[in-house]
Amino acid sequence: MLDTDNMNESKNKASSIWMQYTMSKHKNDKNYVFCFFEGEDRKYYLERINKLSKNVNHFCCEGRCNVISVYEKIIDEEGYNNNLLFFVDRDYNLDSYEDNPDIYQTSEYSIENYYCKESVIEGLLEKEMGMNKGESDFELAINIFSALKKKFIDYYFCINIWYMACKKLNINVKVDELLGFNDFDLNPSNLNIKKEINLDSIQDIYLIILENNCKSNKKHADENFKKYNASIKYIKKEMENINSNQSFNINKDFRGKFLLIFLRKYINLLHSMNNSKKFSIKYLQFYLDGNSNNLLSELSAFAETPECLMKYLERTNCWLLNYFIDLFIILYK
Repeated sequence: MLDTDNMNESKNKASSIWMQYTMSKHKNDKNYVFCFFEGEDRKYYLERINKLSKNVNHFCCEGRCNVISVYEKIIDEEGYNNNLLFFVDRDYNLDSYEDNPDIYQTSEYSIENYYCKESVIEGLLEKEMGMNKGESDFELAINIFSALKKKFIDYYFCINIWYMACKKLNINVKVDELLGFNDFDLNPSNLNIKKEINLDSIQDIYLIILENNCKSNKKHADENFKKYNASIKYIKKEMENINSNQSFNINKDFRGKFLLIFLRKYINLLHSMNNSKKFSIKYLQFYLDGNSNNLLSELSAFAETPECLMKYLERTNCWLLNYFIDLFIILYK
């Protein structure tokens, strides 16, 4: 559950975005489209929205709850129209908006899931590395990606089960503490785990992290430790329920930011294989950097675009068409 500080910060952020939107709306023509994003997901969505309209104003709401708060404010103040687009992550679908036609909710955990697909790797290998489909190097790289991704998901699904349990119980935890960029490595045949974790050990591992935060005198560390320690048995029970009910969908519920870490590692592995002559030739014009802060932008053109997103964006086309029809009638009647 959000603490009081976070709730106040969220409320202030939503109010600020609302003010920015109202000012922008008065400055721009009526044919503008206004988009509200959680954050860096704009790098994925704008690639697709700009193909439909160049007149786009977008707002970073800094979180899912802020997007929803702005949406509710706009609905309350002026109602809804099709030049307003709202985008949120599915997460574990515990607070679902998939049946709300005004809001686009990702079909998987987050937009990062759309990047870690075999089709994305195919485009990367062909256009960024210069490989040709069907050749041995291309097939080798794809097979390595598929095998390592499966091993990665199979090993780290436990963190997702734990995090889902915490979410269901409204227990606020920092899941990124459990899986970072340096916690594993990839080689062509295997996943090298540097920090072991599983369903049985994850509770103790997180408790140790909280204890270390207390020793470092981090803000709210003592309170966080006490709250989590008191909740351990309930989290364990919920994890058992999720496993027994098979309510965790590994194809949709695996956390996107973890998959992005894997993708970064895989791109770096391609460089290593290329430099160590693991391919039949050396590909000299492969510049994509797995450590780049702009990787979401650089790979956006390759990322999967699900049908549900295409249908949601179609309303922009319909709205613009109706706008120009109305404008034509006004000018020439």
